[in-house]
Amino acid sequence: MIDPNKRREAFGGADLPVPVESIAEDLLGLRVRESAELECSGLLVPARREIWVNATEAAQSPGRRRFTIAHELGHAVQTRANMVGKTVTLEQQADCFAGAWVRNVADGGSASFKASDTDLDNALAGMLR
Repeated sequence: MIDPNKRREAFGGADLPVPVESIAEDLLGLRVRESAELECSGLLVPARREIWVNATEAAQSPGRRRFTIAHELGHAVQTRANMVGKTVTLEQQADCFAGAWVRNVADGGSASFKASDTDLDNALAGMLR
């Protein structure tokens, strides 16, 4: 479990945007990598402590990249908790984690990242593919 005090020290408090890549790398020890050959939006590789992101999608939409990292962080939490279940349930839980990040951005909770309606629509469309 992430110590909330460590998070506040590293990122300055709740008023900042959710720093998904820093959470992955600094708090969970997961390296974020990109590949143009990845045939899905993202992939958690627990044994290598890596999150892979589709480079083509990431180049088209930084918002989509951040959403994918947030989704894969959801899978990292599931892995650490030894969660098992139907694939659809695990995917929905990971989407829920990512959705919490999107809601923060949509509500204007991010000082450094702004998402247009088009960015959010593209992120949602990627989930529905």
